[in-house]
Amino acid sequence: MKEQLIHLLKTIEEFIPPPANCHHCLTFARYGEEEKLALQVNKGGVFHCIFLDEDELQSTPRETAIAIALLLNSDMVDPQLGVGPGQYTS
Repeated sequence: MKEQLIHLLKTIEEFIPPPANCHHCLTFARYGEEEKLALQVNKGGVFHCIFLDEDELQSTPRETAIAIALLLNSDMVDPQLGVGPGQYTS
């Protein structure tokens, strides 16, 4: 599962390159009573949160990345604004 998720993130970064030295990330999220996997995509310093369902996890990383890229290139409203540069530091 770990390798599959890392491959998904790498593929998404190919289609939606994050700012320099930044990355997209997967987090756990609770939405009401539902527990979900939340993908935070850093596009131009703006974080967009996309909840991944079983359908996205069953699709190939390429199919999921294309669907997310199309979604982010559409007229989305209310992105989740980042308060930091989204970088990991050592």
